Amino acid sequence: MFSKEKVRQKLAILFTAALVLLVTLDKTEVNAVEKKELVLATATTGGTFYPMGVGMASLWSIKLAKGHGIQVSAITSAGSGENVNMLKNKEIHLAILQGLFGKMGWNGTGSYKGKPYKEMRMISRSTFTV
Repeated sequence: MFSKEKVRQKLAILFTAALVLLVTLDKTEVNAVEKKELVLATATTGGTFYPMGVGMASLWSIKLAKGHGIQVSAITSAGSGENVNMLKNKEIHLAILQGLFGKMGWNGTGSYKGKPYKEMRMISRSTFTV
């Protein structure tokens, strides 16, 4: 499939290209006592975002289901551009985005001109070492 070096390069590129995980949780929806399912939008199955998102969703579910009743599911999408729109429309709770799309969505520029989306929150890492 991929050599270790190729995987390392892809991961390094992915994280150094300002991969952002945007979290938009409606504060009234999250209750640790109630069961809650969160949806994480990734991208197409042919890229890196989908398998990475499935792995993250699985780990979060394992860690959060028992104590907090939170399950996370990863879904495919058309990628970062669609993910910003799905976040804005509250169709999903979490998304993996390229940094540029997060920035454009936040500032209301580019594809989102005049329609800033300031409810986004992110988890980001600017450097990655394997």
